Amino acid sequence: MQARCNANRQTSEGDQELAREARQPEVKLHEKIIAHCESQWPRWKFIHARTDRRSTIAVGCQDFTIFMPGGVLCVECKKVGAERKDNPSEL
Repeated sequence: MQARCNANRQTSEGDQELAREARQPEVKLHEKIIAHCESQWPRWKFIHARTDRRSTIAVGCQDFTIFMPGGVLCVECKKVGAERKDNPSEL
């Protein structure tokens, strides 16, 4: 399904910038997402899983739940090249 979506999508400067940001450590990516949410008008509210200590959110939940006008976006951030550690409770 992702391949179908990408086939219809044109690469823009914004997409290239997001790709560069994805190569940065995950914490910096989180900071950029928070800054983007807070720069919107009306401000996009979000739930954010902490990166500096063990999360108190349920195991397997995404890093961000973003509430935007017209919908909700769930985001899981992973830095490029990071080894994936599948936890049976997350599958």
